Amino acid sequence: MSTKTFHSEGEKFESNEHRFLQIVGSDFKKNNAENLSIRIDCNLPLADKNFFINDLKSICREESINVFYYKNHDFNSHCNLMLFFTNGRQRTDSIQTVNLNTFGSKVRQLTQKYPVYFGHLEGLKYYPQNVSHIELMVDEEYILNKK
Repeated sequence: MSTKTFHSEGEKFESNEHRFLQIVGSDFKKNNAENLSIRIDCNLPLADKNFFINDLKSICREESINVFYYKNHDFNSHCNLMLFFTNGRQRTDSIQTVNLNTFGSKVRQLTQKYPVYFGHLEGLKYYPQNVSHIELMVDEEYILNKK
């Protein structure tokens, strides 16, 4: 099993069995804080979006992920999603860990329930660039830029 701690600089990532999971860094936030997030790009029919998002929230709670937000671009009867998962500030006395492979397996199981596909459709024309839709959040000033 691989476990990734979201705080350590210079730490090598453990083996990630799920190619659709990307680890991305943030720009500087409050107090020059940075964070790492799991990012998933996917698309699915618009009719399934809210149900899919709710199931992702349940997975977050199971996996002790405190932050989940997304960007979307809805078009015709479809949507492209850019999903972000992370935790709030990490402190030396309370470090949170997330098992990437367990999380990834649960997300992959949702492809059996919904017609979700990894990656975006139609190129930059329908790239998710709008505001962030917050589903779960702690320490928002350390996670999102409010511009």
